[in-house]
Amino acid sequence: MLLAPVRSRCCPATVMPHTGDEPGRLPSPNDQPSEEGGLVTDWIRKQPDTWMAEFARLTGELGGVSFLSHPERGCDGQLFNSMFVISRNGEIIGRQRKLHPTPVSEDWSSPGESGSPSRSTGSTSDS
Repeated sequence: MLLAPVRSRCCPATVMPHTGDEPGRLPSPNDQPSEEGGLVTDWIRKQPDTWMAEFARLTGELGGVSFLSHPERGCDGQLFNSMFVISRNGEIIGRQRKLHPTPVSEDWSSPGESGSPSRSTGSTSDS
């Protein structure tokens, strides 16, 4: 199952397991080494892509709120490690790009800009 509802005393949550043979599992840069030994990043898309749209739809269907860390490609091709906020009606309502990517493990990621998180209406175009 791509998403599973989790009940807690404070609020509902949505969990997405990351197992190697899970249908719908996100590809990982570690799954795709290049011939040069570096990471292949061509699988990283502008957001929301098909997978993100489906995740948002399922979040809304379950009536939960999701905070999803997910890679994204900017309009200029730069790559970011971004946090997306998905409302209980399945709308992507915000995004913040990581300001200080972790050295070595996130060398593929560009730093985001300082400031307030951006508010989105379902599209995360670079503005």
